[in-house]
Amino acid sequence: METATRKMTFEEALVSGGDERLDLDENGLNKYFVNPTQGSGVFNRGSCTCSFITEDAKIPTHSLYEKLNQNPDYSELYESLSLRIKSALEEGTEPFEVYLAPSGSDLCYFPLLFSATIQPEKPILNVVTCPEELGSGSVLAYKGNFFSQKTQIEKVELSEPLNKSIPIEFISFPARDEHGVILDHNEQIIECITEHQESHNVIVNLVIGSKSGIEDNLSIVEECQHLNVKWVVDICQLRVSRALIQRLLALNCSLLVTGSKFYQSPPFCGALIVPGSLQKQIDASTADPEVTKGFDRVFTCFDFPKNSIYRPYFQEKGNHGLLLRWEAALYEFEAISAYTESEVIRIVSKWNITIQDHMISRPDVFELMSDQDKTNKSIISFRIKKEGIYLSHEELKSLYKRLCLEGSKWMPQYDTVTIGQPVAYTSGSFLRVALGSFNVRQLMSKDVNLDEDIQILETLEAILHESA
Repeated sequence: METATRKMTFEEALVSGGDERLDLDENGLNKYFVNPTQGSGVFNRGSCTCSFITEDAKIPTHSLYEKLNQNPDYSELYESLSLRIKSALEEGTEPFEVYLAPSGSDLCYFPLLFSATIQPEKPILNVVTCPEELGSGSVLAYKGNFFSQKTQIEKVELSEPLNKSIPIEFISFPARDEHGVILDHNEQIIECITEHQESHNVIVNLVIGSKSGIEDNLSIVEECQHLNVKWVVDICQLRVSRALIQRLLALNCSLLVTGSKFYQSPPFCGALIVPGSLQKQIDASTADPEVTKGFDRVFTCFDFPKNSIYRPYFQEKGNHGLLLRWEAALYEFEAISAYTESEVIRIVSKWNITIQDHMISRPDVFELMSDQDKTNKSIISFRIKKEGIYLSHEELKSLYKRLCLEGSKWMPQYDTVTIGQPVAYTSGSFLRVALGSFNVRQLMSKDVNLDEDIQILETLEAILHESA
């Protein structure tokens, strides 16, 4: 087992074990202009982008940190984590396995590895929807390339293929048209599967809960059960019910989940939920050392289930940051479960209506994105105007940065104020406000007082008018 030469502080450990998005600069801020180890003095409506360790979650997470500094049994810790994730997600009889990874983007590599293992003689066709509304590195990962300059294992070359011997073709379908309207690509995807299912390992990646909360039409999965295709559904935001998870598993879908969006762990921590049907195919195959090359620069043996065919080809390396971040997420899983689904829906719906009404009342500044009724109610996406002209992506990035760095000037009761970072699409860009599990619990304790949610919108407007 590998041991650290220097004991990391709790804060250092919390942001360790992943790509450069976790790194803090000389000012103690990450690429989202916040410090996710800051446990108090935060007003966060950016659970779709980056959350903070909460004071509640810090207690059990710090307890795990102490355990990790006492020569831990990583195999046991990872097995325990997998069992807790299963317990949090399981509601039904559909069997599944849990694969772990430092982020949602890292999870995108697993289906490539599985396909190359099960049918190594065929090239892979990776079909992806909503590419512009996925994690910043996901598109490169779907292509089988390194999406960052380092992994939990080592430094790597950005955009280089993990394994050049695995041929991967990539096709994507955009989330929105030039007017911001959400697109339905089901017919084109079915045509693509039908055309390539004999010659390729076809993987189709759908999304339920993109950056703006887009939910793909799942009827395509039901219609295409007779076709030779592996389905992967990105539910990384985890703004879904357990019943939907069971439905997707029954349809033989692998599921990408993270604990760092709705459940508000510090970024990032991922898990791939593999249905029993696919797991049987993997178990019946042989892990070729040539196939695992490159993937062993991303994953450790502990990221795979116990007794996995892949474990012998990956190094034994415990990731303290991944374990700590999942600990924070699972605390929130368990805390929000004290409330009924209807209670959570009531709070989220009231918040959604109130925020949308405020934006509608200020049409000179705010404009809701099209098709809000087709997205998850815990995320609201909107454009901003100044003197009748929409702010560009670069202007929204500047506005977002100022909110993160200077928001306390307008909301002095907090040290840090943040929302969801800008998202670019075909011909524009938008911002987001989003509720997470901890936010919902706070609103319940305050009898759903939304004054500060209105205040953050007024702060955006104040920064806008103060800008040159």
